[in-house]
Amino acid sequence: MLLALVSLLLFRQEYLVGGLAAILVLFLFLEAAFRGRLTRLVTSVTLGLAVITALVLLYEFFWQVLIVVVLVIGAYILWANLRELRR
Repeated sequence: MLLALVSLLLFRQEYLVGGLAAILVLFLFLEAAFRGRLTRLVTSVTLGLAVITALVLLYEFFWQVLIVVVLVIGAYILWANLRELRR
């Protein structure tokens, strides 16, 4: 890993950020594999990426989600009122 970092610094400085991220990910996966915690790492990474994806989708479609939530709340209130009238 140290050799990869030095070679990255000497030969490909324009890819420094991506290379450092790749070296860090490789280090994390190797460390987890040697300690027998690879399943836990993959699960944690998957859950983290799912949360980030949900937040990005909520940011991109905020107004559409808000309209759907208001419509669902309105339909629930209407259904509750109709249920009271039937009693």
